[in-house]
Amino acid sequence: KDIDDVIKRAVEFILRHQREDGGWSDTRYAYWPDASILPNTRVAVTSLCLAALSEYRELDAKRIDKALEKGEKYAMDEKNMNRGKNEESYADSYRLIYLSRKHANAKGEAGKKAALKAMAVPLEGLFKLQAKSGSWAHEYPNPWITAVAIQSLFLAKKAGATLPDEPFKRAADLLTKNRGKDGGYPYEFGRPPSNNKDSLGRMPACEAALLIGGAGKQEQLVAAIENWWAQLGEIMIVRRN
Repeated sequence: KDIDDVIKRAVEFILRHQREDGGWSDTRYAYWPDASILPNTRVAVTSLCLAALSEYRELDAKRIDKALEKGEKYAMDEKNMNRGKNEESYADSYRLIYLSRKHANAKGEAGKKAALKAMAVPLEGLFKLQAKSGSWAHEYPNPWITAVAIQSLFLAKKAGATLPDEPFKRAADLLTKNRGKDGGYPYEFGRPPSNNKDSLGRMPACEAALLIGGAGKQEQLVAAIENWWAQLGEIMIVRRN
């Protein structure tokens, strides 16, 4: 019943933390192997902030439009990326998620065309980053970034980007091979599947990616989401990050 207040405070928090250069710089996590990945991480975080603000523009249209304009310039400037380093797959994926929302929320054709045009760079980046096996990596090839990449590509395609089916199929085939009997996925490709508690976060993302790739079932996605809620309380008690 207090969801409207929660959203308003979250939007205000994001607006307050935008930097002068337009980006958001929250990179407080154990990055690997060194600080060379931080540019890609900041582009990824910035893109997530843009996607969030674009959903709630009506709360403060003037401020949010200004933040979106500054933030998009930062996020879409390849000079702010560090290609060839870790986390670039997240930066490209989250830029596509933001641009897909921008396309969906655009009032006229000019805005939709601009969003589609801007997708070209992150699309090229993701296609180059997909391995022959069908996987993506952020530090190492794993199911959850593969699932994120597939979902972002799907949103771009839904917005009107012309994309081949082959990347979706390769990723779905790989995820299928790595799916456990009970629906769990491994922490890293090459390892055995984790149990449902340890893979609660990646299961819904992977099942969604399987559906997109034509290899999944609706009931598997439902089960993955139900597993999330069933296990979440236990995880929240012990989480550190």
